[in-house]
Order: sequence, then C-alpha cells, then structure tokens
Amino acid sequence: MSDETVAKVRRWYRQRIWFARRDACLKTALYRCATAGCVNRATDCDHIRPHRGDWSLFIESSNHQALCHSCHSRKTAREDGGFGNRRREAGQGVGGGNPSARPPGQDRVPNRVFLHAGFS
Repeated sequence: MSDETVAKVRRWYRQRIWFARRDACLKTALYRCATAGCVNRATDCDHIRPHRGDWSLFIESSNHQALCHSCHSRKTAREDGGFGNRRREAGQGVGGGNPSARPPGQDRVPNRVFLHAGFS
C-alpha cells in the first residue's frame, strides 16, 4: 500500500463506525477467541480477508472475527508481515530462507536472560 493509503486506513480505525463494528464483533462472539483450541479472551476484531485498503471489506461485519491479541498478531504476521513489515514470499524466512546465512552451529538465536537489579 502507498503511504497515502496507509494513512487513510489508519484513520479508518479511529472512526466511530469502526468502534461500533469492533464492539459488536466482540460481543457477538462473547469475547471468545475464534482460533480453534485457544481459550484466551478475545480483545481484537480481525478482518478474515485482509481489506488492503478496500473500505467495503474493512467495514463488512461478515468479514470480522474475534481473536485474542496473540492469535491476531500471529495471523497478521503470517498474512502480511505484520506491524508494517514487508510481506515475505512463501518459504522465505530469516536470512532469505538460506540456511547458510548463519554461521555453522548457530541454527537458532540463543536465549538471553535479563536480570533486574536486586534479583538473582
């Protein structure tokens, strides 16, 4: 999407009609996440088919589903890179999908532990 379209869509999320549709979506679903097996409380109204700047898809109630924030973030990232990141092609992962992009023996990022002062 162009920068103009992104700015336009961001404004859509601040309109009264969106808040009304979002609330109706969550209430209709009884605040239950629509992801199979998920027991978290739904907090986000997701677009089943990404609207990509199409107002009618954006506002259409039949295109909405209630998801918990975690499931919504995963779905969004899977569909379009999420959080404003570029969309990735199928099979393209960290390092462009090239396993030799990492040094040998480092096939995953090590866990980092952050300690708060006063705790051990």
